[in-house]
Amino acid sequence: MILPPTPTYCSRRTFLVGIIKFLLTGSLVGRLYFLQIQKGHQYKTLSDDNRTALRFIPPPRGRLLDRKGRPLALNITTFQALLLVDKVVDLQQTIQRLGSVIDMSHLDPKALLCTAKKKRSSLFPLMLKERLTWEEVTKLETNPIKIPGVIIEKNLVRFYPFSEKIAHFLGHVGYPTPQEVPFSASSVVMEWPVGKLGVEKIFNKELQGQEGLRSLEVNAARHVVRQLWHQPPQEGPSKQLHLDQELQCYVHDQLQEYPGGACVVMDLRNGGLLALASTPGFDPNIFSQGIPHPLWQSIINNPSHPLVNKPLAGLYPPGSVLKMVVALAALEAGVITPSTTVVCRGHLTLNKHPFHCHMKEGHGPMTVYEAIKCSCDVFFYDVSLRTGIDRMLHFLRIFGLGERFMPFFPEEKEGLLPTPQWKKKNRSERWTPADTLLTSIGQGFVLANPLQIAVMTGRLATGRRILPFLAPQTTPPHFPLLPVNPHHLQMIQYIMHQTVNGERGTSRRAQVPFADFQVAGKTGTSQVRRITLQARREGRIKARHYPWKERDHAIFCGYAPFHSPRYSLSVVVEHGGSGGMVAGPLGANIFKKLYEMEKESPPSP
Repeated sequence: MILPPTPTYCSRRTFLVGIIKFLLTGSLVGRLYFLQIQKGHQYKTLSDDNRTALRFIPPPRGRLLDRKGRPLALNITTFQALLLVDKVVDLQQTIQRLGSVIDMSHLDPKALLCTAKKKRSSLFPLMLKERLTWEEVTKLETNPIKIPGVIIEKNLVRFYPFSEKIAHFLGHVGYPTPQEVPFSASSVVMEWPVGKLGVEKIFNKELQGQEGLRSLEVNAARHVVRQLWHQPPQEGPSKQLHLDQELQCYVHDQLQEYPGGACVVMDLRNGGLLALASTPGFDPNIFSQGIPHPLWQSIINNPSHPLVNKPLAGLYPPGSVLKMVVALAALEAGVITPSTTVVCRGHLTLNKHPFHCHMKEGHGPMTVYEAIKCSCDVFFYDVSLRTGIDRMLHFLRIFGLGERFMPFFPEEKEGLLPTPQWKKKNRSERWTPADTLLTSIGQGFVLANPLQIAVMTGRLATGRRILPFLAPQTTPPHFPLLPVNPHHLQMIQYIMHQTVNGERGTSRRAQVPFADFQVAGKTGTSQVRRITLQARREGRIKARHYPWKERDHAIFCGYAPFHSPRYSLSVVVEHGGSGGMVAGPLGANIFKKLYEMEKESPPSP
């Protein structure tokens, strides 16, 4: 008997199991889709981050060039010793062995051990020494087993080929401090040298360039396994300056004969600073490799202050070089004319107190022409009382005194043009006529830096508001005319010419033997200490009668050529004595050098 087929049907339990299987399979497929498709790139990145590491490579800094394209600061290849801390078993023993091979006296062993313990990855090697000598490189390369973990790498370091001759102007580089983090955070993290002073600091961002990258494969302990790819860094763009390397070195060598001094040379056609010399100097190269303690102590204890940028930060009583502006103020105010005469008897008595002229027996009758030419103090004592301190200070400001021209140089000082209000506030004393007399001859409280004196001279030479510049401008600068009577200004210019080239001029030692390059200028002798009546009676009025620190500063300011001014300069020889005997000849030598340089390379019209 054939039975009919048993009908198949799905029980409730089977149905529920099927539904559960379907849901589980769907959720698994959905999760796989989410992880592999939607989040695949993200998790791949995280995986790569665990497997790889990026190491930044500092870029070479851009070069600094002078106005003719000659290098002033560049990069040189050196060797440095690095320590892979994770490759060292006994850190202290390794450092001791290393000290027997190369000179490690510049490092503190305890501080080095403390730093090494914080760097347990070969991603960040520990710097042991820069600028290895070839002998040290050879010793390290021939001792790979004896000193494990020490590697040698090539490195680019900043190099200044003219050393101390341009140090104050260019500045130097160094590793940033915590205070500099807001300005160069990336450099702090990656230990890049940054500009610390001078032009290096001013143009730091422009010079830094583009960093390079190195991708490294690492293990779970973050130890380097191999390099995956490498993107080289790009050198920063070069920066051209107005500075003339040949002139700068010449000026520095001229000043080097004296314990301390400063000189500024300006191009009056564009305001370019051709030379900005300060002596004594320092070697900026030592800052990029660590300064030995004895050397640092010798620098900071030097009484001539080699770290001070004297053209900007050196403040001196300007002395007689202010007399041209004081005379111009009196002429503009109408209190004197070119024929006004003052009789100099060697002193002027004010409130029973004598104010002396440098000519003990007196100059006799003096007009403004003769007073500037012979540097008669009594004439300016008399004229200053007629002019008044407010008018004098107004004209001194017009000609650049008391003004900061380089605010990006933090060390620049604006000097001091004392007012009655200033004296009341700072000295709790009222202004007296004696203060006006002393201000008129550049003494008393008035102070100026050599850059201000060079700018003042340039404005007297051109009648325009000359401003100094470090680097060429995208558009040629326009200097507006000064608010002074051109006839009065021409008169002062002629007197400055006669002061150098006339028979009785106090600046005759600043002459140059070139008819087409005649110099106009003025010397000054800036008193450091007051000469008492007792000292005058005893005849102790010469520099040789006092210690070096108490001797007068020698100052000269001038411009050339007289008929077509192209250059102005100021020279200060600290405690050099007479400006006419010391600073004037220095100015003449520098103008001679400028003339010779023009003959070799004539200026563009």
